[in-house]
Amino acid sequence: MRKNLLLLSLLIAGLSFMAFKLMTPNESNCKIDATPIASNQEFSKSPLSFINILKPEDLLYKVESRFLATISKTDLDNAKTIIDILPKGATDLIDSYYYARVSILDDHVETDRRAMSNNEVLTTEQINLIQSTNDSGNIYIRSDYENKSGLRDYNYLTYFISVVPDQQAIYNDGYEALIKHLKTKSKEDVKVITKDGLKAGKVRFTVTKEGFISNVSLTSTSGYESVDKVLVETIETIPGQWTPASNGSGAKVDQELVFFFGVEGC
Repeated sequence: MRKNLLLLSLLIAGLSFMAFKLMTPNESNCKIDATPIASNQEFSKSPLSFINILKPEDLLYKVESRFLATISKTDLDNAKTIIDILPKGATDLIDSYYYARVSILDDHVETDRRAMSNNEVLTTEQINLIQSTNDSGNIYIRSDYENKSGLRDYNYLTYFISVVPDQQAIYNDGYEALIKHLKTKSKEDVKVITKDGLKAGKVRFTVTKEGFISNVSLTSTSGYESVDKVLVETIETIPGQWTPASNGSGAKVDQELVFFFGVEGC
């Protein structure tokens, strides 16, 4: 009898422990689906609702050409091979090229304006194509090649490259002041952003040859419509003056720039 009572007590204790576990709110396998929070939406009262909130200082704020790799319009117009276009050192270990495709991009999307060659040497068609770009165009280069290792090591390269004026546009108050304006202007609005809801926001704009801001447009959402609106407004209301870009002849030209926000993206 005493043995049965002992077993019953152990069973009750085990069930109580399991019930306690099920009531515990921080299970390691608990999956929380975080969704974008509208600017006029109240936060949930649950402590879990604040786990994915991003601090403003953790967000990316950057203004530059569309792609990290760049080439001046003058250097592009003088290029005879893809080696002349690609970043310095990118082709040092390449022995031979099997083909090269050069394309004009629409943002980061390859268009049907493209031309092929049998090796690294640009054809007349390819030269005409790249010379047709303006001072803020974007191009794409793809090539298969063999390394200098001598082991018949085949590989390929792809590069997204922004064409920039010989003298790029300059914000007269300095780059740090520009970024400070963007952060200050959007400080309150970005507080709704969560880690899972954030996307790579991009706002494209032009610094005209007269030194003004024009053609401001959202090209990639941040994941929050209210934040997107503020991002566009921060560019449209940049205070101060710009020194416009100029080409190889010294003539003033328009330059297209991109405001990257939130996280890095393609």
